[in-house]
Amino acid sequence: MKRLAHSHLMPVAAALLLTATLFAAGAGAQDKTEEPNYVKFSTEHFDVELDASAAEFRPYIEAYLELGYRMFQKYTEVDYNKMMEPVKVDEVHKPRFFYQFPVSDFMWSKGWGGGLTYWNNSQMNVALVRELAEEKMRVDQRGLSVMWHELANGWANVYVSHDGKPTNLPGWIAAEGHAGFLRSHAMIELGYPSGQIAEYKSAVEAFDKYMKGESHDPGGVCHVFVETLWQKYGWDGLRPVYRACQEEGLRCPEDDAAKANGMVAEVISRAVGENIVPFLENY
Repeated sequence: MKRLAHSHLMPVAAALLLTATLFAAGAGAQDKTEEPNYVKFSTEHFDVELDASAAEFRPYIEAYLELGYRMFQKYTEVDYNKMMEPVKVDEVHKPRFFYQFPVSDFMWSKGWGGGLTYWNNSQMNVALVRELAEEKMRVDQRGLSVMWHELANGWANVYVSHDGKPTNLPGWIAAEGHAGFLRSHAMIELGYPSGQIAEYKSAVEAFDKYMKGESHDPGGVCHVFVETLWQKYGWDGLRPVYRACQEEGLRCPEDDAAKANGMVAEVISRAVGENIVPFLENY
């Protein structure tokens, strides 16, 4: 397993295949141990390693991972594990998505308090697993939000790679904000909108800075772009892009942003029966 860095903001393909989500997990010295001790199990779509200290939370993990998988599959119309099966990259875990819940010392980036993802391998600090309990979920859904965000980061392979090679889609549709968009829709559909609204507010603030030519978080800008497309066209405006990447081999040039924008705009325009270039030109 490759060691990960803390970086949120990297070139698009790398950022989405190597991503980190930071939430204060409340993990401390009690997490330190000389050797990891995992309870290992598999569900229909996941191979899981759970630190033994949180073994009692296994039913929550099984339920929420499978629910997240099915929701993202519904949104994108992509069976993720089936898509990854032919990918010939050493780091790709097969036949299922790999999800590990270690103590702080055994996060790929030691001491990391949130989640990390590389290809179809994700980690979430085990301290956050304890927040999946029903009584905790009533007041704070942070643990589930991190779990699903990392799953959505893995799901980014739907649009940032094909058979292990980058698609080079433009950052307004293929940055970490797209994962935030997927996670947000899943959390809201499940009935937990409050944290997602607060995060989207931060994304809008990043978008305002972008429009003013100021330094900004590109992930936030992407989240606003994708959400705006969804508000106008629904999933019909996004699924054609996913299909174009995975079924038609859509590849954008690395060094021609205008051409890349035009290629993606053409896919969406053809699907929705409307020229979206004027929409893009506004921004």
